[in-house]
Amino acid sequence: MLVDSYGIVIVTYILTGVALTGYDFSAPALHRKMYVIQRNFGVAVRNVFTWPLTAGFEAYQEHRLRRSATRFLLGVVILTGGMFLWTRLAYLLSLKFIDSEWGALAVAAVFGLVICPIVTAIAMPRHG
Repeated sequence: MLVDSYGIVIVTYILTGVALTGYDFSAPALHRKMYVIQRNFGVAVRNVFTWPLTAGFEAYQEHRLRRSATRFLLGVVILTGGMFLWTRLAYLLSLKFIDSEWGALAVAAVFGLVICPIVTAIAMPRHG
């Protein structure tokens, strides 16, 4: 039961960070961030784990540039909820076929990683 509650939340947190970092890397050339232009993968890995701070800072920058920070923050919330929903569903379905909670969590994490780009494309606003 401990894997069920905490494991899904941890996997969702990491997958949301991966999705937001991929969102930065998929930006058009005009809207790319400096760490993407410089191919600084150390910063990219750090952003995977500190995505609430970087998302908050990006929303602040959007607000300062007179753009819709609300749409960006809403996209992050929808992205996190979507990742939680699909990861949880994959975990519960995996438990039907796999007796190990850790194995089901691993299957759910791989499934979440596969659907990351799809959920990100649905939830996040277009760049610019």
